Amino acid sequence: MSKLTKEQQEEFSRCAIDFPYFCEKYVNIYIPQQHVLPGASINTAIIPFKLWPYQVRLYDHMEDNQFTIFSKFRGGGFSTEVAIYCLWKCLFRLDQNILWLAKTDREATFVCESIVKRALEYMPDWMKGNVMRMASSHDKKFPETDSRMFFGIPEAACGKAVSLLVIDEASFIKNIDIHWKALWPCVSTGNAVVMSTPNLDTDWFWYTLEDARLKLNNFSEYQCHYQERPDFCSIDWQREMKNTLGQMLWDREIGQVVGQSIKESVASQLRKGPTKKLWRSIYDEWEGSLDIRGESVNDG
Repeated sequence: MSKLTKEQQEEFSRCAIDFPYFCEKYVNIYIPQQHVLPGASINTAIIPFKLWPYQVRLYDHMEDNQFTIFSKFRGGGFSTEVAIYCLWKCLFRLDQNILWLAKTDREATFVCESIVKRALEYMPDWMKGNVMRMASSHDKKFPETDSRMFFGIPEAACGKAVSLLVIDEASFIKNIDIHWKALWPCVSTGNAVVMSTPNLDTDWFWYTLEDARLKLNNFSEYQCHYQERPDFCSIDWQREMKNTLGQMLWDREIGQVVGQSIKESVASQLRKGPTKKLWRSIYDEWEGSLDIRGESVNDG
């Protein structure tokens, strides 16, 4: 800070306490031309990263809770926001050790190179310091704050003590339940953010999300609907996306609907005969619409 001008010191101090301000003024993101929505007023693919209100709410949620979990819709900018949030913490907080886990090594390096590295390239030198000299496709080191970001797959994460663990697309990571148990000693005293597009209602992500809703674990759920993004409210856009994706992918990628509803899955099994109880307090979720034999209580 002593090497900065008075104006730079004031900006640095404000960015350290105001994440939305930091994003809008000093972070630029790249939007591939094929992802620019029809009719959008974007003259260039490099744009300031101005947060939507639902993204500001996500930031507040991550700051206020040790463990955050949520399902996301495609195009919501969640992975980008969380990656920039991790960058922000490394720039303005001491001794951060952040671990970002993805389904494949390629997806992990994409976040590192196409989001974090690109954001740093467009940032003023006085703010980013020497981080660009201490960088690789899997690693970003911040000498000024003694912080570090590592991007990889769960198999490469064993034994790494972390202050913040991010698991992206958890529903699509094989054996994530086993990996989570192995990672727990490393993250139990830190923070964690788990996010994913929904896949099936039988995987670790979904039952962890359901338990969070029922207050049965340490996670706190963040909720968001795709229509909270204003340009996704267009009837023309929705019609075009449904025609492109098909109903099944629309339900999963945009509507945040799992492959098979919990109610239909369990009820169909109960009608066939005895089965194991798949969910904790599952009947509490049905609002009394079914009795334990799978018959409607409203049918007399």
